[in-house]
Amino acid sequence: MAESTMSISDGTYTDLTSPDHNVYESLGARPSKTGQSSPLYRQAAVALGLLCVILLTATITLCVLYTRGLEEPNGHNSTVCVDKYQPWKDYNNLSTAKDQLQTDYNSLVTAKEKLQTDYNSLVTAKEKLQTDYNSLVTAKEKLQTDYNSLVTAKEKLQTDYNSLVTAKEKLHTDYNSLVTAKEKLQTDYNSLVTAKEKLQTDYNSLVTAKEQLQKEYNRTVPAA
Repeated sequence: MAESTMSISDGTYTDLTSPDHNVYESLGARPSKTGQSSPLYRQAAVALGLLCVILLTATITLCVLYTRGLEEPNGHNSTVCVDKYQPWKDYNNLSTAKDQLQTDYNSLVTAKEKLQTDYNSLVTAKEKLQTDYNSLVTAKEKLQTDYNSLVTAKEKLQTDYNSLVTAKEKLHTDYNSLVTAKEKLQTDYNSLVTAKEKLQTDYNSLVTAKEQLQKEYNRTVPAA
């Protein structure tokens, strides 16, 4: 029984401690994703507990067999003497295997703690990335709002610009109309000045003719 136990423990935990062997394949499982590692370590702890119970049972059995061997008749003393050190050898081997199991168990616990630390680091990094993502989304939404505001302001400025261009064109048309009207008024004014000058000349001519006629009339009519 001790030899079978030793073969099982040596075969399994030598593979576990071998640097070229996959620990998860020795336990009959593959590394699971986050959130599924606890059952794996629970199963490993249960297996280690069962092996410890088997080792304890084997030790007690060997002790009982050894005690019975001492109590048998002298005819069997020679066999007992020959094999009396074998239980201690088995006990030492079992103790060594138990120590190896404890070491492997401690290694698994350390690996589990490291995985838990890495998991916590990943969770923290994920939360930071989520926070940064939310900040970027908020900034993008603000930029989109500012962009929409700028587009609205640009459209309003374009409308105001078009209105100003229309008003300028209307003012230019009115200005051209006023210039045309001014030129027409200037032409009419010049015509009136020319007519006035002509009338003044005619008036002066009539006045001169009247004075001449008056003189002739005065000469013709005798004094009373």
